[in-house]
Amino acid sequence: MISFVTGNNVGTNTTTENTGETTLPLLRQIHPLPVSGATFITISRISAEGKTESVLGVRVMERSSGNILDIPLDGSNTLRITNTTFPGVEQLYWDGDVSHMFARHLDVESGIVTNTFLKVIPGKEDVTGTEEDESQGSLSATLFPQQILSATSSPDGKKLFTLTSTSSGSEGSTLPIDGTGVVKKIFSSPLREWLIEWTRNDTIYLSTKPSSGIPGYAYMISSTNGGRPEKIVGNIPGLTIHMSPVAHLGLIGSAEKKSFFLSLFSKGILTDMGFDTLPEKCAWTENGARVYCGVPIFPEPAPYPDAWYKGLVSFTDAIWYANIETGEYTLLADTGAYDTPPLDIIHISVSPNGQFLLFTNKNDGTPWIFEITKQ
Repeated sequence: MISFVTGNNVGTNTTTENTGETTLPLLRQIHPLPVSGATFITISRISAEGKTESVLGVRVMERSSGNILDIPLDGSNTLRITNTTFPGVEQLYWDGDVSHMFARHLDVESGIVTNTFLKVIPGKEDVTGTEEDESQGSLSATLFPQQILSATSSPDGKKLFTLTSTSSGSEGSTLPIDGTGVVKKIFSSPLREWLIEWTRNDTIYLSTKPSSGIPGYAYMISSTNGGRPEKIVGNIPGLTIHMSPVAHLGLIGSAEKKSFFLSLFSKGILTDMGFDTLPEKCAWTENGARVYCGVPIFPEPAPYPDAWYKGLVSFTDAIWYANIETGEYTLLADTGAYDTPPLDIIHISVSPNGQFLLFTNKNDGTPWIFEITKQ
């Protein structure tokens, strides 16, 4: 039986008697410890026959150690990429080839958030014969001295957009995610409390900080030169958004009277989705044709999204799918049927081949996989 890491006795492998092949559970925890971030990666390795092969995997940073791990999704052994200690990263943004990262770390004692550019230094063949394992890579770190309010990365992973506080409000700037190059100011506002996302390479989205029942507004700006913000929607109570990679298409969340609702925004028109959740619990496919969401099962009445952000309530989610082109929506997985702990889905993404969903369980910070194609 192939070794597979799971937690809480969830996702145990089974072996088919006739073929001897190991069957991995469709919904499974892929690492038992909390992570600072996780992203899909193509892993190159040498097969048992001595040939170079590629396999889809997930690269994670352990929150407790800062070590980088590559986890193949075929159930084979996890690979430790770095052994540099860099614990406590709260937010992590990867570049396109996952060799550079931008990390945000909260110092608990001082309450100060530090921002650091990280680079993976690959290991080399261990030929010294000493106790030091030279095959283990390391992390190099360069401190970003500027204090920022928030950050997000471009879809291609090449750039960051950061918000900084000013005496008159806030400023937004772009810069290369590897820490080289020029910081370019493209946005200014008298407001400081914005939520930001960058889901199209040419467009950055900003929405006012949400609170239950309070009218919110969302805007978009050019990622190249900013320009005058263009309003997308406004006067929506408890507004949250998650825009698609396609222009004029996104998910709009609203919340009031201790409930939340989800709508599809398409070319200026809002229509109800077939289920209700918070937009940040959803992931778009690259062409914007489909969206996958963690949908709370029987959420308790509370002032959303505030109560969820503050950790006053948590969810047990089902996984739903919506075909935007046909209007079809389908329940893919009732997580209770998989004998899992409660799964409150965040940081969800779709694999490049469209076969897997990757997400973090907000309840304990561990990474999970759901295999879409074997439904």
